Amino acid sequence: MLPALVGIRASKESAGYQDAINAAMVAVSLLVAIGVSLEEVFRFGEIWREKRAAAELLKIEGFRYFQQTGAYRGKTHADAFPDFADAVEAMIEHEIKDYIVAVQPPPGAGSGSGSPI
Repeated sequence: MLPALVGIRASKESAGYQDAINAAMVAVSLLVAIGVSLEEVFRFGEIWREKRAAAELLKIEGFRYFQQTGAYRGKTHADAFPDFADAVEAMIEHEIKDYIVAVQPPPGAGSGSGSPI
């Protein structure tokens, strides 16, 4: 959007709207900077990809169970359910461990145990 505003600003027909166009350019620039900053701090895209991958793995396991393929081949749904529940719980546990490792600060960070300068 910013290149379009710059192009409009450069045209001769927009001579009377320069202040409004300049204000819009500043506003759009600030919105982009704020959006990029929030993405950098909160890592929304990375978190979404991780959660999406976990959801896909759970979905695959569910289809294997319902279609009785893989580890569930040759078993009834009732007989295979404990194996299915165990597999799903293992996936959830793995996801939680990955999350805890990702959000923990590195050893010694913020503890004040560093040597003085």
